[in-house]
Amino acid sequence: MSFYTSFQCNGSETLFLFEIMNIPEAKQLRAESHAAAGRGEAAPSYTQILKGLVQDHVINISDQEITLEPQVHMLLTACKLSSAVTRLELFNTDQGRSVTYGFLSSNLLVEWIWKPMHHQSVFTSYPSLQDMFKVLGNRLDMNDTPPEAVPDLGQESMRTSIGADTLRRLFELEISPAGHGDEQAEISERTEDAKETEATDKMQVILEEDKHLDQGWVQPLCCSFAALEQQGRFEVYTRGTDERSQVIYFIGSTSGNWLFLEGETEDVFTTFILTEEELVQSLFLLTTRSISVLPYVR
Repeated sequence: MSFYTSFQCNGSETLFLFEIMNIPEAKQLRAESHAAAGRGEAAPSYTQILKGLVQDHVINISDQEITLEPQVHMLLTACKLSSAVTRLELFNTDQGRSVTYGFLSSNLLVEWIWKPMHHQSVFTSYPSLQDMFKVLGNRLDMNDTPPEAVPDLGQESMRTSIGADTLRRLFELEISPAGHGDEQAEISERTEDAKETEATDKMQVILEEDKHLDQGWVQPLCCSFAALEQQGRFEVYTRGTDERSQVIYFIGSTSGNWLFLEGETEDVFTTFILTEEELVQSLFLLTTRSISVLPYVR
C-alpha cells in the first residue's frame, strides 16, 4: 500500500481546503487571494476548484458530500492541530516570493510551501525536524562567501547591532526578479544600471543614519544588499498563545551572507556574516528552543 506523504494544488484549492478544515492560516491565505483579485487576477469558480481537486485525487464527491482522501486528510489535520508553526518568508531574485510553513506536532511534521507567483502549494510530511531542516537548507542553496570576498571589518568582534527600523527600510526596498537576457532587457540595461546606483545610494544613506550600527560596517553591508540574491524572514509561533520567538532576518548575496537576530528589545538586531550551514543551524536552534516547553515534537 502506497503512503501518500505529499500533494500539490493551487492557491484557490488550498484556501478551499484550509477553510473546510478550519486551519488558522486560511486567514493569511485569504488576504493574499483578495490582494491578487485587487490586481485583476481572475479567481476560479467553486465548480472549477472542486473539479481540479477531484481530478488530482485530493477529494471525493459522492451524493453531494465532499470527503478528503485519507492521506490528504492526515496531512491537513496535522496542519490544523500542530502545537507550533515555523514561518519562513523568502524572496529570491530568480524565483520570486515563497512562504514556507512548518506545522510541528508530536504526531506528524508537515511542511507547506506557498509560491504566489506560480499559484502553487506543496504539502509534504517529514519523519523528523532534522529531516525537514535538511531539505530546507538544500532549497535555500546559498553560495558561501569566498574568503577573498569577506570584507576586512577591522574589528575584534565579528558582529554589530542594527536598528529594527533600519532593517525594515532595507527589506522594503523594491527588489525585482532577475532578467533573462531578452532584447527588452538589453534595451533597458542602462535604465536598470541607473536604478541600481540609485538604490545603492539609498541603502548607504539608510545605513549611515542608523544610531546602533558601527559605521565601519556600512560599506560591507551596503555592498551585500546591493548584490542581493535572496532575503528572508523566519519566526516560530505557538498556537493558542500570543507568544512568538525571536525573529531572524537574513540575506544571501555574492558579497556576503548576513543574519540579523532580534535582541532582547525589539528595536535592535544583532548582525553578523555567516555560511549557509550556519544559517540553517540558526533557524533549527531557534525552532528547538521555541518548542522546548511544548509536548514532545519529533
